[in-house]
Amino acid sequence: MSKKLFGIVFIIAILVVLAYLKIGYPGSQLQIKQALGEVVTEPVTQYFNSTDNKCGIWYKSQNPNAKLKEGRENSETEACFKEAFDKCLHKSILIVKDNYSTNDNNVIYSLIRIIKPNDQNECIIQNNYLEYSLSKPLDSQIPLNFVNTCTSLNETLDKSCEPAYMNDVRAQIKNEANNSALQVEIN
Repeated sequence: MSKKLFGIVFIIAILVVLAYLKIGYPGSQLQIKQALGEVVTEPVTQYFNSTDNKCGIWYKSQNPNAKLKEGRENSETEACFKEAFDKCLHKSILIVKDNYSTNDNNVIYSLIRIIKPNDQNECIIQNNYLEYSLSKPLDSQIPLNFVNTCTSLNETLDKSCEPAYMNDVRAQIKNEANNSALQVEIN
C-alpha cells in the first residue's frame, strides 16, 4: 500500500513540476534572473549582490530571435516600485530593455534604488544607468552611462534622474553611426 501511495505522490509531483515548467516558468522572475545570471554589467551585478528589498526585474526585448520577449510580471514589478516610491520604502528595481531592431538599436540596464527621504520629506532615488549601442561591436565601444540621484520618478522609470546632457550625447552617437555607415557606402 505504501509503495502505491509513494508512486502516486511521485507521479503527481512530476506532473506539478512539468505544469510549472510549461505554464509558470516562461516570463517569470526566475527565468529572467537565470537569463541575466551571466550578464556582467554594473547595474545587474549590483542588483544581484545588494541586500535591498527588491520589487523585481522589469524586462522587455524587441529582438525577434529572443526566447524571452517580456517579463510576465512587468506591470506588477513597476507598480511595486511606484508604490514603494510613494511611501519612500527602501526598495530597488532592475530594468532591462533590449531595443534590438528598433530605431534606438540598443540595450539598456538601469538599476533604480530608493535611498531615503531628504529634509523636505521628498524621496531620494538613485539611477545606475548603462546603455550599449547594438550598431557596433560591444567590445569596441564605451557604453553610455550615468549614476545620478534625484527626487522625482519619471513615467518611464529608466529615464529617472537622467542628466540633461544625455540627449546631446545620444544624438552625437547617432550622428557618428550615420557618418560611419555613409563612409562604408562611399567606399
